[in-house]
Amino acid sequence: MNSLRTRLVLGMTALAVVVRIAPYLADRAGLLPLADFSGSLLSVAPVSAMFLFGGARLKNRGLGLLAPLAALVISDVLIGAIMADPLFYTLDPTRGAVVFGMILIAGLGGTLSEEASPLRIAGTAVVGEVLFYLVTNFAFWIFTDWYPHTAAGLVTNYTLALPFLGRQLLGMAVWGTVLFGGLAWAERGVRHSARQWS
Repeated sequence: MNSLRTRLVLGMTALAVVVRIAPYLADRAGLLPLADFSGSLLSVAPVSAMFLFGGARLKNRGLGLLAPLAALVISDVLIGAIMADPLFYTLDPTRGAVVFGMILIAGLGGTLSEEASPLRIAGTAVVGEVLFYLVTNFAFWIFTDWYPHTAAGLVTNYTLALPFLGRQLLGMAVWGTVLFGGLAWAERGVRHSARQWS
């Protein structure tokens, strides 16, 4: 069962890289402007769901953190290469907050037992995404000059970032269902096969 979980996470790592870089490749190839991806499913990457899943379902906590972190870093580097700007994501001062926010999500995943209900998983996922939204957008407000460094500027920053929170929640709903639901389905099939052959 553990090898099945590991294969699932490694497969999702590769998929996460592809999903994150696809809009940038399409833009560079002249197929679809990057702005047109803003509300599409392709702009909703499985990275945060992977952190939640890794924290919740992998006994090897190191792999649970390393695989989605690798997906994040590799895709950041590739996006920088595609955009012909190595600093585009990789050395952005807010990336530390992104990593910290994702690690928070993995930590919340670690609170989920094997018997956790879908409702408990969904609630934990929402809390994780809201924490990620609060942490990363606070860092954006601190480290950039997009908004005044005042209480009103912070409120404006959080308000205008709500669509990003919506996409994060959508991504968590879609990919969390794929990961947690796919694992439950696959492990049920393995147990059924084992009973047939026993």
